[in-house]
Amino acid sequence: MITSALGFSDVLTGNHVMLDPSRVAAQVASGIGFLGAGTIIMRRKIVHGLTTAASLWSVAAVGLAVGGGLYTAAAGATVIMIVILAGMRPVERRLFQQAKLQMVTLDVTRWNDAVLELRDICSRSGVSVQNMKIQARTELATAKVQMSLAGSMPRLVVALGAFQANPNVTAVNAVLVQP
Repeated sequence: MITSALGFSDVLTGNHVMLDPSRVAAQVASGIGFLGAGTIIMRRKIVHGLTTAASLWSVAAVGLAVGGGLYTAAAGATVIMIVILAGMRPVERRLFQQAKLQMVTLDVTRWNDAVLELRDICSRSGVSVQNMKIQARTELATAKVQMSLAGSMPRLVVALGAFQANPNVTAVNAVLVQP
């Protein structure tokens, strides 16, 4: 920004030469926007990197403000960014408390019919099934059903209780990890 505003003053001696320092700022904004977009990733239907992208753009804006001589605005923006980034983390954890991926292993009789019931239990409990693996030799044999579940801890506990109450489920083994 300083180079754009002051670096070409010797060229301005001509009659038809004009200087527009805002051109560099526009290029910084678009370039950082491009880099920020590269930090945004969607994994397992969850978007990651939005805070990083917003932080990159904000830091670039503060840099342009400092380069343009707007020190008070840059300092104020820096304080606001720190308050938002540091202060919102505890609020976010409370509002969006999501348990980590939970592994549940069930011993299931009549597993061909029971799998639909298990999925129904999960949807009624508000728990999403990330992955399901069934190990059985025949349709009549007892099967081991391994499920990866995601949801808040209270909803996972409700789903586990419903699994245990299901007559086709003979054993429930769960590894729950508190976030």
